[in-house]
Amino acid sequence: MIDVQSTKSRLLYRAQKRFLWTVTGIILAVIFVVFLANYLFVVRKIEFVSESPFYTEEQILEASGLSLGDKMFSFSAEDVRADMLRKLSYFADVRVTKVFPSTVEISFEEISGTMYVDVIGSHYILSPEFRVIARAGEEALEHTRRMHVICTSVDRCVVGEEISMTDTEQLALLQEIYRCLDKNGAVDQITYLDATDRFHISLNVNGKWDVALGDSSELDYKIRMLIKVVEKAHLDYGADATGSIDVTGVTEAITKIYAESE
Repeated sequence: MIDVQSTKSRLLYRAQKRFLWTVTGIILAVIFVVFLANYLFVVRKIEFVSESPFYTEEQILEASGLSLGDKMFSFSAEDVRADMLRKLSYFADVRVTKVFPSTVEISFEEISGTMYVDVIGSHYILSPEFRVIARAGEEALEHTRRMHVICTSVDRCVVGEEISMTDTEQLALLQEIYRCLDKNGAVDQITYLDATDRFHISLNVNGKWDVALGDSSELDYKIRMLIKVVEKAHLDYGADATGSIDVTGVTEAITKIYAESE
């Protein structure tokens, strides 16, 4: 004869036992996860994969907001990246990688400041997109080849933003000239670009050739012609020759030599 009461008691005991084991397992799992999060998955090393000529590792680390001892799960790599791009204007891109259990790797690409403008006695370095990268002193410009952009309508220069000009047409003109120079691989040869008068644009090549571009018509053609004229002048008069080149007339260039190489 089956003892119903005894059977129910055994089933209840087994259910209670399973429940206790389940609760115990969950508690142990939580304790294990907390242990990993607080003691194992903790930032113990921050590695800089790239090197910067503009910022020290201390400045980069400060901009990241990271510190040794931070929990690996307490921050988002994407949020750290966004903060660094906002604070470090020379950076074009940043990659923040969590290498578990306890390392963070930071690598970055820097913007090439190809030109600068003067505003009330200060120099502001610009990116090819005319974004203000940094305010710089004379020493930052001494040993670099950056095109000096001469203009009179700069309204404000805020690091991280596009330069602002009261004359928006002048900014558009400068951007168009830069595109033509860049397209023809000539940006790093230009010492200065003066577009204060849009009908008498001028520039200097390698500190040796004063160039008259005239107005903004046929810019790409004029610059291509200018490059050929400079190359020919180097062959005819030597690499150290100086002079002036007038490409205002689209059909031909007028070259005047100041001094020839000996």
